[in-house]
Amino acid sequence: MSFLDEFSATGAVIIKPKVLNAQAIVNSNAYFGKLFRDRGLDAQALQNWIENSGESDFLEFCVFLGLSPSETRGLLDDIRNLDGTLKNGRWKPALLGFGKIAAPGYGPAKGLQTLSQWRDYAGATRRALLPQAKERAAENNRDALSIDDWFSWAELPEAKGWEILPGPALTDESRFSEYLEGFMAEHDARERNDRASFQRLLTDYIGVSEDGRLREKKERSCLRAVMLGYLKTNEVIRRTGKT
Repeated sequence: MSFLDEFSATGAVIIKPKVLNAQAIVNSNAYFGKLFRDRGLDAQALQNWIENSGESDFLEFCVFLGLSPSETRGLLDDIRNLDGTLKNGRWKPALLGFGKIAAPGYGPAKGLQTLSQWRDYAGATRRALLPQAKERAAENNRDALSIDDWFSWAELPEAKGWEILPGPALTDESRFSEYLEGFMAEHDARERNDRASFQRLLTDYIGVSEDGRLREKKERSCLRAVMLGYLKTNEVIRRTGKT
């Protein structure tokens, strides 16, 4: 038995929604048209739902439709892609347009819209290369490089939203303690393994003994030989006595 049967990444906020033809959406012969009609939605009501979903999230809309967030996201994608024209290599929808569907911000992440706000909250995953940073500075008429040039949106992590389907272990109270003990045993075993791996990296390659003393260079191992123990490369390092 599992705690989670399914999980997937999904968003629940429509960025810059624009309902282009609500009446055509509701009257459509596609599956979503029938769904909206079965739920008693007219063109104005549908437009209100979608526009409101751009201000907060569409979780309430999901409940109303009887769909999961990922299913609702797929439905909106289908509406956008069903009808439109291709102009200069870009799709121009005729029914519904939006920038993207993103993860909502809750708690301390709520309302963080600007680059500096999101960077202060989420940090960065990398730094821009010098030529790219200089190009950004020139585009914004800055003589000196700023933090925005080094760490722009491309260097920041995107918000992630997760949808889960609880497994039977979460609802079986009679055996929950047993499941929890098994989960914690696996969790602790992985933690011990991670610590052992890190310790081996420090001692075998970097050359730090457990007492903090630096080892002689001849006592250290080849990094490739150390890391091959964790990689499925089918390679073998043969020691020749040479460095």
